Amino acid sequence: MKKLFSTIRKKEINEISKILDKNPELVNCIAKGISKRDDGEIPLQTAIKTENFDIAKLLIERGADVKFMETEIEDEDWRKPALHFAIEAVIANSRDEIYIPKYSPQNNSGFLGLFKKDQWTVKSEPTKKYREAFEIMKLLIEKGADIHSSNSTSNYQISASEFICNCIANYHFDNKRPLVKETLDDLHPIFELFKITKITDFDLPSVSERGNTVYESYKNLIDQIFE
Repeated sequence: MKKLFSTIRKKEINEISKILDKNPELVNCIAKGISKRDDGEIPLQTAIKTENFDIAKLLIERGADVKFMETEIEDEDWRKPALHFAIEAVIANSRDEIYIPKYSPQNNSGFLGLFKKDQWTVKSEPTKKYREAFEIMKLLIEKGADIHSSNSTSNYQISASEFICNCIANYHFDNKRPLVKETLDDLHPIFELFKITKITDFDLPSVSERGNTVYESYKNLIDQIFE
């Protein structure tokens, strides 16, 4: 079992295939005492978390439990289903504005170094990692992962809609700046896949102290996405 998790982190997909050929039951083994960062996870979750999406696809094809909920071994206060690992991977790899200080070599504003200004830039096309992560998220749902599954903490159940909003807020470079078109283009398909299509879909209890509902807690983000 330890070798399987280490080969995932080493990106050795051929070796993983050999391990599963010999011991197919290991596809759903739960890490315990291997590494604190992986304990409580099955190989699928570790593969998604480490952005080894080709390995994640292989594990799904080999029968990984797409509905698996992280066990209490690693973190009893916050447990995520496999699908939520994919949500976070997609959002982490979505496009966002990048800040370029005016004195950075990459900054091309001004003339011969004079009158330079801070710049913001964003990629014109979705990244390869984003596309791969999105395909894994889509595949998990096609294989039976529940789009209504939630995170579990010792006191709360965090809905998928709130988890998505929370990830966006955490990964957005500067929450004081509005989301740009490229970011919105990457985020809209996530909400569509989870059948979250209107403001009222966020009228769910929120665990955040910022509001009683998900909408109240993330009003600024949600209004931009569904304007």
